Amino acid sequence: FLRDALGIAAGLNEFLRQSDMVFMANYAQTVNVIGCIKATTTDACYASTGEVLKLYREQFGTVPVKVDGELRPLDVAAAIRSSDQALTLSVINPGWEEVTFDLDILGGQFEYQAKTCRLNGVATIYTLTGPDDMAYNTPGQESVVKVSEKSLKNTKQVKVGPFSANVIVLGTE
Repeated sequence: FLRDALGIAAGLNEFLRQSDMVFMANYAQTVNVIGCIKATTTDACYASTGEVLKLYREQFGTVPVKVDGELRPLDVAAAIRSSDQALTLSVINPGWEEVTFDLDILGGQFEYQAKTCRLNGVATIYTLTGPDDMAYNTPGQESVVKVSEKSLKNTKQVKVGPFSANVIVLGTE
């Protein structure tokens, strides 16, 4: 279910925030029942939980960055993606309403590995959502819980839809 995917995303955010204490987390039972891959004898698909794991693996960073401010009802974490020094934000909206929040990266730059990284104005939001919180993917049918990709024109105020896990990638130079 989509709500399970949001729970997995929130767990990944917490692992990142506690990464000074948590060195490894494992996902039990990969296929069927509680797994992130659903299969029949002829078809297979990512469950909603598999979609969120794939999204975070492909887009979210691994070097934690402190996030300040009152952000409820959103769950927000930030990390630098070491491959390209992009600043990534995980924004989970578990509620029924769209939420708009202000995004303020102090000075538009940050230090990473003794280098100043400046935001270059290129931003992309990857959104995992579905028609409702109980939506799920079924092998052999078109996925209803899936990721969409969109360029962000305005990074000062960002909107996230209801029941969504979002990864925002802010490019750097």
